[in-house]
Amino acid sequence: MGISIEGGQGYIVNVPEVRNFALVGSRWTNQNEDVAAAPNIVKLKDTWAFVVSGKLEGKATFDGYQVIVRNQRTNGVITAPIQGEYFAAATVDLTRKSVVKLGDVIELRVIGPDGNFESQNLQFKVTSENLANAVLTVNLDRIGKPNQNQLLQNYPNPFNPETWIPYQLSQDSPVSVTIYDSTGQLIRTLPLGFQSTGFYNSRDRAAYWDGRNTIGERVASGVYFYRLEIPSFQQTRRLVILK
Repeated sequence: MGISIEGGQGYIVNVPEVRNFALVGSRWTNQNEDVAAAPNIVKLKDTWAFVVSGKLEGKATFDGYQVIVRNQRTNGVITAPIQGEYFAAATVDLTRKSVVKLGDVIELRVIGPDGNFESQNLQFKVTSENLANAVLTVNLDRIGKPNQNQLLQNYPNPFNPETWIPYQLSQDSPVSVTIYDSTGQLIRTLPLGFQSTGFYNSRDRAAYWDGRNTIGERVASGVYFYRLEIPSFQQTRRLVILK
């Protein structure tokens, strides 16, 4: 492909399937090395270069989508674009310190072009085989299709004067969100209409409440409850208005 290979450098090649590579040119020699000296052989005990790669399924196209990769132990985060149906997130420590260890839990989330999460929080444990090959390969299916209905915590919380209420649907359904005060009195109903299966968590897609009641008055500070209602599922959570 015309990529220049420099002497004395390390390279990581990640491809979605087995293939051959032709390297054209003369063998590199270190002109600064004393040829009479014994070769300096370094035995690497740590995995200082590691790749998380995979294939996605569930949507016709993934244009503009990204994968966020996080190591729970180190809290290191890598964001990688999706090209076609594939992604590859590489991390390297040039001082040759370990970037991943046996048993580390790697979290993956898929994000759409509008910032909406399009997958569950997926977790994979690093095995000895992963370390030996310096790669963790995964298949991510059902992108954009939650496994279950769920009402999530509103954000920000506490809030003043507005908040967003995220949720997810495992099937197409009419949706509404109702808000009650601590005595159980109805404060506001947010009719969201008929919604398709999917994740609704970004500000463009989540339910929005401006902190007003049915007649447009701002409600007082305090604890309130919000309820997601579809024909086959209901769930309630608590929110707080703090002025």
